[in-house]
Amino acid sequence: MRGYSAFTKKTDKSKKEKRLTEAMPLQEGEMEGTYIPEGKQSKRAIISDLEERIEFMNEDVHSGTKTRAEANKVIRELKKRIAYLKQNK
Repeated sequence: MRGYSAFTKKTDKSKKEKRLTEAMPLQEGEMEGTYIPEGKQSKRAIISDLEERIEFMNEDVHSGTKTRAEANKVIRELKKRIAYLKQNK
């Protein structure tokens, strides 16, 4: 491949490793103060954290603090990350 240096390959690999081992940052629309684990985590732990965050968004809808449209936007992003983690086991 032209223009694809060893440095680029190394950075892509480290970015992928980071996505597979670190928690997803707080998304716009999630409640401030939502616990986000720091440092390296197992994929199962990250998936579990994301699933809990989806539950929190659904609770916000049921309590009336968020609309279903607001929650669905965040839930969609969290589910994308879960799918990515499951795909890259």
